[in-house]
Amino acid sequence: MKTIDAFIVAGGRPEPDHPLYPESRGGPKALIDINGKPMIQWVIDALDEAETVGRIVVVGLDAQSGLTAIKPLSYLPDHGGFFQNNAAGIRGLSALDREAEYGLAVCGDIPAIRGEMVDWLVRETVSEKLDVFYVIGSRATVETTFPDSRRTFLPFRDGRYCGGSIHVLAMNKDIPVPKIWERLGEARKNPVRVTAVIGPRILFGLLFRRLTVEGVMKVFNRRFRITGRAVFTPFAELAMDVDKPYHLEILRRHLRERIGR
Repeated sequence: MKTIDAFIVAGGRPEPDHPLYPESRGGPKALIDINGKPMIQWVIDALDEAETVGRIVVVGLDAQSGLTAIKPLSYLPDHGGFFQNNAAGIRGLSALDREAEYGLAVCGDIPAIRGEMVDWLVRETVSEKLDVFYVIGSRATVETTFPDSRRTFLPFRDGRYCGGSIHVLAMNKDIPVPKIWERLGEARKNPVRVTAVIGPRILFGLLFRRLTVEGVMKVFNRRFRITGRAVFTPFAELAMDVDKPYHLEILRRHLRERIGR
């Protein structure tokens, strides 16, 4: 199959009152050290390994970051927020290939991903011709690999799930960009706030466990005038990002064990 390009969202610097500030020391979160190399370098290495990925664009850093890649690597500046950096990444990939149908949106704080996991996601999705493929992880999947992760899992009728940090997006779709997208970006780390932004019906349904994942996606699609579906990942690593210092230690240990050090 034809490869698709990927952008990595790497903007953001923890403020002095943020739990990760002692690790970043005022620098970008994506450059926090994990076992001798920046967190985002682990992500780039995984995209390098992936057979389905072509070029890589980093949003929020520059060439002075010292990152390396086998594949073509380019940079876009920080655009001031999570939503804005995602929008910049989409524009950046479109500029690289105006005929591209899909792109891969990746957060820079999921260092445990591997190339075969990325390949699974791309091959699982791009033939369906939808606008958005949103990765989610079940509590069972995540806690089997990371039992002490303490992730927040939303209660659906069909199980408990958390959001992933890698998604497949249509590049040739003029997806509307209302103010609500910015509110979603700001609320993304708080599931209750996210559901409140989407609408009270969703919030009520989750509180009483009346909604399925498929039902929420249908509401989401109508609300934002897009087509999309949830992708249930069998890989906990796609849904294990670094929000807290204990996440950092969990992933440092996980990656040390992986490479045998």
